[in-house]
Amino acid sequence: RRCDWVGNMFRTRDARETEEDLRQRYQAQSEDANVFYRATAGIFWSDLAGDWGGLSVKDLGILPEDTTLHDGVLLQEKNTWTWVTGDQHLSNFGAWRNRHGEVVFSVNDFDESAVYDFHIDVARVAV
Repeated sequence: RRCDWVGNMFRTRDARETEEDLRQRYQAQSEDANVFYRATAGIFWSDLAGDWGGLSVKDLGILPEDTTLHDGVLLQEKNTWTWVTGDQHLSNFGAWRNRHGEVVFSVNDFDESAVYDFHIDVARVAV
C-alpha cells in the first residue's frame, strides 16, 4: 500500500519528465533517506503531518502547547501559520539583486511553498 501511494505521488509529479531524466533523478534520490526526503518534500510533509512511522509534528517539540499571548488569549495551533518554503535546506538560500539593485541574501526556492506552521521550516532546515 505504501509503495503504491509513493508511486502515485511520483507519477503525478513527474508526468511530463522523460524516462532518462527520471532514471537519473530516481537513482540520485535513492542514495539515502535524507536525499530522498530533500528531493520529495511533498512526501516528507505528508509523512510528518500524517504520523507515518509513529512520528508526528508534535513529537518534534517545536509546537508550543498551552501558550498564552500577552493579551491572555490562548495560542491556537494555526496562530503560527504563514507562508513557508516547504523544502527548507541550506542549498535553497542564495544572493541576488532585488528590483532596487541591492544585493540581498534570502530564500531562493519556493516551488514547495504552502501555508503552514513556520516551525516546520525550522525543523526542515535541521534535516
